[in-house]
Amino acid sequence: MSKSNLDDVEYVYGFPSYPHYVLVPAAPPPRRRRSRSSCEGVFSACRVVSAAFILLVLIGGVFLAWPRKPVVDIRKVTLEDIKFHMDDKKSVIPSVTLDLSLSLILKITNLNFVGVDYDSVEVNFSYRGDELGKVQSEGGLVPARSVSLVAAVLDLKGLQLLKHVSDLIVDVASNEVPIETTTVFSGTVQILMFRPHIEANVYCKLLVDPKEKDILKQDCSILF
Repeated sequence: MSKSNLDDVEYVYGFPSYPHYVLVPAAPPPRRRRSRSSCEGVFSACRVVSAAFILLVLIGGVFLAWPRKPVVDIRKVTLEDIKFHMDDKKSVIPSVTLDLSLSLILKITNLNFVGVDYDSVEVNFSYRGDELGKVQSEGGLVPARSVSLVAAVLDLKGLQLLKHVSDLIVDVASNEVPIETTTVFSGTVQILMFRPHIEANVYCKLLVDPKEKDILKQDCSILF
């Protein structure tokens, strides 16, 4: 210790007293604030993800709830009875009447994820483009993703045929009478408060044997 420093030392009770030093901790470094652009980038990414999720949910809901036509098949056709009556006494052109009893079993497949209500299933019968008659089955419900069987029976007595008499005489003589059926299924889909209407049509060509009362050929197709 130099002489100048010794002269500056104070003495307390005969002992030297040195100055006291207080150590002050260094100030912490300032926090870095996120830039506004980075926050906006995060929020923008979240919005994009949320919008994509909502869009997927909407698309999935539309896919599940969008009404689709039921698949209608003619499962079984049974010719119960068929008779033709010809009366050629009244005029040169004979009068032809028809007795026809035909039953069908319809298979209805509901592809929707909701049930389908229907008031009736209508089956129209015709010969060479001329309508012979029609029958309506009772209404019901086809549950979601399920199959239901519906019976329809046509029973005609004394139906007078005015057209294609000559063709009918030839067909009866050859034991091959062509009959056409058009099946119309109409109903509503149960989607919350909405009831969208759906309809499905099936057209069938039948070749029947009036003598043996049998169906020789059956060809069905869906009408769009």
